Amino acid sequence: MSDEKPPKIINFTTRASVNASQNVRLFCETEGKPPLAFKWFRNGRLIGSCKGKRKCFLHRQQGKYNVSWRGSGTELVIKKAFHPFDTGVFTCVAMNSAGTDNKTVTLDIHGRSLIKAM
Repeated sequence: MSDEKPPKIINFTTRASVNASQNVRLFCETEGKPPLAFKWFRNGRLIGSCKGKRKCFLHRQQGKYNVSWRGSGTELVIKKAFHPFDTGVFTCVAMNSAGTDNKTVTLDIHGRSLIKAM
């Protein structure tokens, strides 16, 4: 009998509202028996994941996002958030062989990003 317990997300960014051009940090902390793995999604599309010996991988827009382990969870950093390009629904999924848990937050970005015309 395994002593693994399904993950439970206990600390998650529930509101995300920033000014344009700021970095955004979304944190997803869990309790449960390892081994845990995490996946981050934006509007249903996989951004990045962390699993095994503290390895994290980005699956899209590598210069835009950063995913890393933080304590008993992961952190997604969105670099220099722009409106409307980076607004959306972000989801953290925590999983192990005993089950999964997920939480979702909507990112709102206020103000206009400064983009210079050439």
